[in-house]
Amino acid sequence: MPVNRRNSIIVFLLLFSCSNPNKTEINVTNAFKLKKITIDKFQEPLPWHEFADTLFVVPLETNDDCIISKITRITYWQNRFYVHDQRQQALYIFNENGKFLNKLDKQGRGPGEYLDLRDFKIDSKGNIYILTYNRMQIYSPDLEYLDDIKFKIFDSNGDLFGATKFAFAGKKGFYLWRGSFGIHAKPEKTSYSMVKIDLKGKILEKYFPLEKKLYMGTRFFESENGYNFRYFTGNDTIYWLDENRLSPKYFVDFGDKSLPTGYLPGEFGADVGRTIKQPETRNYAIDVDNVYETDSFLYFSFIYKGHYYFTIYSKNSDKHITQQNKFQYPISPQIVSCTKNNYFVSALPAFICLNRIQDLKKSKKADFRPEYEAIINKLDKLKSSDNPVLFIFSIKEF
Repeated sequence: MPVNRRNSIIVFLLLFSCSNPNKTEINVTNAFKLKKITIDKFQEPLPWHEFADTLFVVPLETNDDCIISKITRITYWQNRFYVHDQRQQALYIFNENGKFLNKLDKQGRGPGEYLDLRDFKIDSKGNIYILTYNRMQIYSPDLEYLDDIKFKIFDSNGDLFGATKFAFAGKKGFYLWRGSFGIHAKPEKTSYSMVKIDLKGKILEKYFPLEKKLYMGTRFFESENGYNFRYFTGNDTIYWLDENRLSPKYFVDFGDKSLPTGYLPGEFGADVGRTIKQPETRNYAIDVDNVYETDSFLYFSFIYKGHYYFTIYSKNSDKHITQQNKFQYPISPQIVSCTKNNYFVSALPAFICLNRIQDLKKSKKADFRPEYEAIINKLDKLKSSDNPVLFIFSIKEF
């Protein structure tokens, strides 16, 4: 039975602006006072040490049993990093120093095996829940197969609800997310992007009626106290989801750089991607994504004029740093992968780390900071074929 790690599960949903009259109808409550974050200026890129603090470097161990193809998602829980590699349909487990501990690699059709590893979560006992085709499979912290929960859900249109992501809904069920996955034409009846089910697969609540096809799908990003995921590429509102309610929490206001209401086509079959790629779209800030939150800071990225930008918002000072990501050495906040307590975690491929080490060695004496030497020494034996390296850092208050 699923048990939350804390008293609530947090999911941040990135939706259309609250002022958009065409926004999707959802079941929401006003549990929070909506916080407006005004992005009124973009500044020249600052070097990482101007806003980042307390850097730890953790190379993930590489051996014959642990060769990561590509990181899909990272979760930190109880002194362990869980690394989902969707290409290999496997889950790798490391301690907080990067030592390889174990891997869940049971793709197949036999007892205790999963057809595919779509998503995973960890309950308060350390049990691992794997979302696969029409079921949830449960493994112990030592990866022993425990049980499964089967569900076969059809929506009012008769389409099979093919869940691709999930979250715990307290002790009595799950939230299942499918977006518009598998739907190629506008439903004749009402279909939904997300449902809440009990442990027997019965639908308890429905969310996000599908009025339009969702471009670019959904990506989850897990923070220390919950989950966040984006709903649609033309988004600017961040919602909170726990076992009882769905509530708006943050609204990102880009001012005259905001995507106009109705700019993206809404009908099924429309080429939204083509609209986004039009030259005039570059004048708008789009694709609020990659959202992570600690006790003091909110982090997210977006695209403007064809470049990646990121914002770090201080909850204490109500100020923000917003700048183009210039891949300042030795870390790149653009690709934050998870949080660890009140730290952000960025995962970088080994070959990129090696390139950055060479750049660090070429730095002028005046630009060479003491912590660079420690990074170079830590990664002295790194090879380009090794597993990624984790950079764990906190943010200075500003």
